[in-house]
Amino acid sequence: MRKKFSVVLGLLLIAALFISACSGSAPETQQQGPAEQAKEEAAPAEQPKEEAAPAEQAKEEAPAQAGAELSGELTMWVMPNGADPQAAIDAEIAAFNELYPNVSVSAEIVGWGDAYGRIQTAV
Repeated sequence: MRKKFSVVLGLLLIAALFISACSGSAPETQQQGPAEQAKEEAAPAEQPKEEAAPAEQAKEEAPAQAGAELSGELTMWVMPNGADPQAAIDAEIAAFNELYPNVSVSAEIVGWGDAYGRIQTAV
């Protein structure tokens, strides 16, 4: 009897794990208390646009400034796909260098048969 109980309990635990793992997460809803609702009602409905403009400009300029600070060399191994992989790689490197002008990028085409061994050796 004890063995049957253990088996049934084990199966129920496994079923519970499957059900919880396969279920989607429910969206979190936060209920606001009366004090928080009063704060929202007291806040002005519109913000002046003059205050928002400098913040938006700073967000747009931030990636360019951050990229200018980075420097170094980067070597990437590429497994070829398509008819002309070098042209695609050169286009990607050019786009990267526009964002990060102080980073030198070199691409090395590695055959699919050699890639696994080289990655394992490098790690």
